[in-house]
Amino acid sequence: MPRFKKLTAIPTQCELSPALFQLGDIIGRGEAARYCGVSDRTLSRLCEDGRGPPVVQLSKRRIGFFRRDLIAWLESRRVNGKLKTPPDRSSGP
Repeated sequence: MPRFKKLTAIPTQCELSPALFQLGDIIGRGEAARYCGVSDRTLSRLCEDGRGPPVVQLSKRRIGFFRRDLIAWLESRRVNGKLKTPPDRSSGP
């Protein structure tokens, strides 16, 4: 009889069903960006500019986000009516 049990693979956060997560869960920047529909770099830039969702400092070099903060931030960005689109920069003066 073996002394140690064989370890099975532990699913990563991306492999788990979203139904398993609660609103208080902390997720990493990559998953948070996908959740919000933006690139990692865009989310980083928004946070650096103070226009992004609140950040949780997990360690010296790692940040995370509470899922409930992402939802609140997305809700705060809702726009009623017409969107203001930036001017077309491809056309000349």
